[in-house]
Amino acid sequence: MSVEVPLYLINQLKPAVTDRLIPGFLNEKILMLLKTLPKRFRRLLVPLPDMVETLMPIIKAHPGRLLEASAAAASEQTGVDITPQDFDAKALPPHLHLHVELVDERGTIQCVGNDVDALQREYGSEGGKRFDTAIASSIERRDIDEWDFGPLPKKVPGTIGNARVTAYPALAEASGGVAIRLCESLEEAAVCHRLGLHQLILYQLPMQRRLLRRIPDIDRLCLLFFPRWDLVRHYARISCMRFLTVPLIVCPKRFVMRSFFWSWWKWVARVWRQPSSS
Repeated sequence: MSVEVPLYLINQLKPAVTDRLIPGFLNEKILMLLKTLPKRFRRLLVPLPDMVETLMPIIKAHPGRLLEASAAAASEQTGVDITPQDFDAKALPPHLHLHVELVDERGTIQCVGNDVDALQREYGSEGGKRFDTAIASSIERRDIDEWDFGPLPKKVPGTIGNARVTAYPALAEASGGVAIRLCESLEEAAVCHRLGLHQLILYQLPMQRRLLRRIPDIDRLCLLFFPRWDLVRHYARISCMRFLTVPLIVCPKRFVMRSFFWSWWKWVARVWRQPSSS
């Protein structure tokens, strides 16, 4: 079984989904996986065809990779610790592997493989660059030092060639300010947005940024953490963690409200710690 995937969509593939092929082949694939287990585990699961039907609801409900789901289901059924490494996925017949054909914009095949993780490691960077170029949007901005724009949408639909794709906006660290960029996955956007928020908050707290550079013995500490700015930025991120509680800020109103609360709380804490004159 083969699927043709444009290079710019390689990072959109979800291994947890591609592992499971199509429903008509899933039972057979799980059966063949069970047959690759060591005998000491396999004998606890016989008859294997009947066991597949028993394990299937557990496997379908598991959000992870197929090997992880199969191991969890088999462990639950037998009471024995079975790990994904106990299966031999390479021993599966060819028709139970999903063969991915990576093609460029002209439809020329660049690579063929059945290991989605390996393909993403090798071609993910190039695919990401092409994705960014193809789905460039008016929502993207650079050189931001304050929240002077509206709420960020959760996702931005787009079309690349004949394919419909979804991008996820996020604040991102950038030289000279903060940028709004489109990410290829919700997980990537969450990580990127948190770091971008750190940067934007620091632009709103110039006095606190200066204080970070006056930490006692900062020069001595920096000998252990080179370059210096990395250490200062690390302190800055830690200091923002209480401010950036879940859920992440995605609109200017919440940004202003939480900024006000953060400033007020620091003032209360400072007054509370002052010794009483009496």
